[in-house]
Amino acid sequence: MENEIKKIRTATITQKGQICIPSTARNLAGFKEGSKVSIIVYNDKVETKLCEIFTR
Repeated sequence: MENEIKKIRTATITQKGQICIPSTARNLAGFKEGSKVSIIVYNDKVETKLCEIFTR
C-alpha cells in the first residue's frame, strides 16, 4: 500500500521557520544531504517529497 504510514515523528519549527527531519523519516523517504525536495501545501497538511528531477 503506497500511502501506508510507516512512522510518525514530531519536529519543532525554529524561529527562522526551519525544521529538522528526523533521520528515520529521511531514510524512509530517501532524502540525503543536498537532496532537493518538493513542498506541497494543502488546506490541512504540508507534504514533502523527493524532487526526482534534481536528484541525479
